[in-house]
Amino acid sequence: TCSGEITAIGTSAFSGCSGLTSVTIPNSVTTIGSNAFYLCKGLTSVTIPNSVTTIKGCAFRACSSLTSVIIPNSVTMIEGYAFDGCSSLTSVTIGNSVTNIGNYAFQNCRGLTSVTIGNSVTTIGKYAFYKCSGLNSITIPNSVTTIGDYAFENCDGLTSVTIGHSVTTIGDGAFFKCSGLTSVSIGISVTTIGDNAFYSCTGLTSIKIPNSVTTIGTSAFYKCSGLTSITIPKSVITIGSSAFSGCSDLTSVAVFWTDEKSIPSINSNVFGGIAHGHGPAGAKLCVPNGTAALYQQTDVWKEFGSIKEDINIITYTATSKLSGRNGSLNVGATTFGPAIISHEFSNGIGTITCDGEITKIGERAFYLCSGLTSITIPNSVTTIESYAFCQCSNLPSITIGNSVTTIG
Repeated sequence: TCSGEITAIGTSAFSGCSGLTSVTIPNSVTTIGSNAFYLCKGLTSVTIPNSVTTIKGCAFRACSSLTSVIIPNSVTMIEGYAFDGCSSLTSVTIGNSVTNIGNYAFQNCRGLTSVTIGNSVTTIGKYAFYKCSGLNSITIPNSVTTIGDYAFENCDGLTSVTIGHSVTTIGDGAFFKCSGLTSVSIGISVTTIGDNAFYSCTGLTSIKIPNSVTTIGTSAFYKCSGLTSITIPKSVITIGSSAFSGCSDLTSVAVFWTDEKSIPSINSNVFGGIAHGHGPAGAKLCVPNGTAALYQQTDVWKEFGSIKEDINIITYTATSKLSGRNGSLNVGATTFGPAIISHEFSNGIGTITCDGEITKIGERAFYLCSGLTSITIPNSVTTIESYAFCQCSNLPSITIGNSVTTIG
């Protein structure tokens, strides 16, 4: 028991006092120094008064018998490793004045099941809750703007996460290998989902990416094998390599890019786990009305479901399903093409209907569509470019309306 004259507990003051079981800190203390109670393995309880403003790095590190901590509203800073290795800690309440949860602050607190984060916290540091395997849910308040790299890595007991509406960055590996995670709510201010952010979150079945997101990092959802559907909003301008690679149960992808300029920079192997026949046979790309979809000359979309080759830019109506097994395709846009539709893909399409919005059929738009037997070209079309129907060997007839002025 420290008297009321004490104003600070200095660096390593009680470090290694393994017989210490209880500490009462008086209201005069403002700082708990670095390593102050480091390796106090017998410490089961501690009362932190409202006078304390700073808990320094490693202050309670490896206090393996400590079961609960209430951090008062006076504290503004919890520094790195402050409670690292407090393996018996089951609950933590972080006061409403704390602005920063330091790097590694609660890592390896494996028994931790409950964390209440105060409404003043703006930053959750990297590895802050690393390997807190007992944690089953977390609510990140609206005050938080940044979730640090690998902040919740290997929290494999975590099932539910709610990310507040002020968070702009979900750090690299923030929820890396949280295999029990089934529900994630991403706030409407997030612009960046970092590299490996949800790497191998195998329990995740669906996720809504808000319209604020501009970047989906490399391997962001790698090996999320339970993920069945994904919607990529038109705000996204960059998708990193292997972002959805290994999502072996993914059967539907919806994209909302409204014109060629809005198409994001897509790196290779984004859907690598579905390539080479590993994905479900019914996998398809759903492209709503007015959407421009990019199929680069990489394996980004290659072999996704029934697609076997590369397609450049095509726009479909809301009823379209990019699947060569449907037998028909409805097309709606000001221009169809330029496009190269693969032989395997086109074999499944017998009928194509272009709606009244089409003004031009682009170069090679239906090149090598050997399965095509019928096409309806509306009167709105004025131009048919070069090779548009080249080698459509089973198309018996084409009716060209009076509006067409140019045939390539």
